[in-house]
Amino acid sequence: MSLLIIEGPDGAGKSTLVNKLSKDLKLPIYRSGGPKEITEMKEVLAEMKTLALVTNKIFICDRAPWISEIIYSKALGRESIVTDEVFNHWLKTPQKIIYCTLGDSELMLQNMSRENKPHKPLKHTLAVIESHKKICEEYEDLMAKIESKNIELFEYDWQNSSYHELLLWL
Repeated sequence: MSLLIIEGPDGAGKSTLVNKLSKDLKLPIYRSGGPKEITEMKEVLAEMKTLALVTNKIFICDRAPWISEIIYSKALGRESIVTDEVFNHWLKTPQKIIYCTLGDSELMLQNMSRENKPHKPLKHTLAVIESHKKICEEYEDLMAKIESKNIELFEYDWQNSSYHELLLWL
């Protein structure tokens, strides 16, 4: 039916928002996970396509690879496995995007979880910490590009946004 994508830099409150929305709206969560090799990325995209186009449910998605892969690859200095063609294709998929940001990269960096997670190798976490400001800048640029394509986008800041307004937008 459609995807509710929660995106934003590490430390912006995505996981907290995903869990709160899932509980309050009684919607299932799909976690796309951390960095992927091309084969894994194709599997995640296929799963998300099924969720978006085949099921009769709305899924809350903790990140979307067609967004986060572009940002993290640029910020971490590697070639993205998501091409412009893939990005533009996925923007046509039924979705709403909530962009989590605190508007302050230093505050988000302080909030960033550093716990060891199976989908985030320590090497990746250290690289994210090192490049966090660049990641925040890349998010701002890509979210502006997405918004210019008339994709439904809500910028959510835990400190300055109303959760009630977010629910009304949904």
